[in-house]
Amino acid sequence: PADVKCGVGHSDQADTAEAMREAFKQCMGQIADTPSFMVVTMTADHDHRAGLDVLAELAPNVPYSGSTTCRGTLIGDKALHGGQLVAVWGIYDPEGFYSPGIFEYTDRPADDAFRACKKAYIEFKAIRDTKKSVHGVPSFVWVNGAPDPEDRTLAGFARALGEGTPVVGGSSADNDISGKWKQWCSLNGGTITSSGCSFTLCFCSALVQGQLFTGYNATGKKGLVTQMEGTRKICTIDNRPAIEVYNEWTGGHYTELMKTSDNPNILAESSLYPLGQVCGQDEDGEPFYRSIHPSQIWTTTGAVQVFSDVKEGETIVMMSGTKENVVNRIAGVASHIVRTSGFSLQEVRGSLVIFCAGAMMFAGDSIGIAAQKLNTALGGTPYMGMHTFGEQGMFPDGLSRHGNLMFSALVVSSRRRIMKVLNVDTGRS
Repeated sequence: PADVKCGVGHSDQADTAEAMREAFKQCMGQIADTPSFMVVTMTADHDHRAGLDVLAELAPNVPYSGSTTCRGTLIGDKALHGGQLVAVWGIYDPEGFYSPGIFEYTDRPADDAFRACKKAYIEFKAIRDTKKSVHGVPSFVWVNGAPDPEDRTLAGFARALGEGTPVVGGSSADNDISGKWKQWCSLNGGTITSSGCSFTLCFCSALVQGQLFTGYNATGKKGLVTQMEGTRKICTIDNRPAIEVYNEWTGGHYTELMKTSDNPNILAESSLYPLGQVCGQDEDGEPFYRSIHPSQIWTTTGAVQVFSDVKEGETIVMMSGTKENVVNRIAGVASHIVRTSGFSLQEVRGSLVIFCAGAMMFAGDSIGIAAQKLNTALGGTPYMGMHTFGEQGMFPDGLSRHGNLMFSALVVSSRRRIMKVLNVDTGRS
């Protein structure tokens, strides 16, 4: 098997430096060795600079990346919400290689992502070629960007690495959608931005498996997008104002809201009725969907703002779901990944999980049940679940996409990615 161990730690202390020390100590207690890579998350109300400065002292030269999370995390059988939080997930993988990067977004995010990823990949290859255990393209790319340019960021990464390289992660978040999100990585002693993207090219010596799922089901109500403004404002569906069609699909869910508010925010209301797109078929011939979160109604024009890119000529459907669906689906995601991966639950060493912040809020008090089910599905192994304003991961067709109100999970096994061949006389590889 691969020499891989995972660990996770958290702290709700208000002092960021002390919280980071406590979270890191817990993580180290499970790994019992220097991590090879860490994912670090904090709520937006922490002193992020102070936390990362402490981390640089505790784990010098250990690569990490991460971002802010909405209200907390899922760890073990608990939903850690309601206050300030620092959490650290780490992997010990001495035969692997992890190369972080970070960039600022301009008005050309696909090009920004391509250039940054290409630069990191060139550096990655230079090191890769000196390590016998590291071959080929990265196992996955871990990504945490600012909300909005996610679809174009993925397009840039695909240009740099090829469409088949898994890109997994989530858009940085805050507690109240006020724009206090941050992204960071270990470069230059700890680099922080609020309008960029942190990422890490990850070559894990063990096999990993991931997938992106929605917690909602498609209804029979669908229409053709006939006019867009930009990439995320749907003006018309079937040549009618988008909100007229969408409101009819919901049975008048937004009628009263539109009477009392101008350009209302509908993030909470639309969690019950998101939109969706067919992105292909799974191995059973069933369509798989990415869900799209409507965020605002433009009352004067009848347009609907959404949190994922949509194009004219695409068909969108109305999705629906219940709290029970959301709570049960996240555990189902983890079980499905393990079941289809080829490795057993006993081989699972840890996981990184992305659980949409909107879905978390929709689940409400039931979110603790989701943590319990997820912990059971992963065999009690160390995992960390961040709450994000957008989710990225692999679909069944092998392509990485961005969606909303979704769950993304990456499971790390102990099964070796590159098999060692030992000399029977010397015992060496």
